[in-house]
Amino acid sequence: PIHWTPDGKSVAYEDSRNGQANIWIVPADGNGQAKALTNFTTPASVHVKWSFDNRQTFVSREFTTNDAIMITRAKSPGVK
Repeated sequence: PIHWTPDGKSVAYEDSRNGQANIWIVPADGNGQAKALTNFTTPASVHVKWSFDNRQTFVSREFTTNDAIMITRAKSPGVK
């Protein structure tokens, strides 16, 4: 998701460069380069929110683990 920064002059977004997700900020008027707000070095999804008074930035990271199993034959408890 894309979020406006508290000052309304830029937008913040998640960008996964080199497999690492970080929050980047880019000026909304198109003048200027995107700048990294975070510098995480391990893979994870990243989310950003600002406090209601715009004094603090909250960043959360989400790690997802997936496992696959295959059950070929199920037995009822007590059945031999």
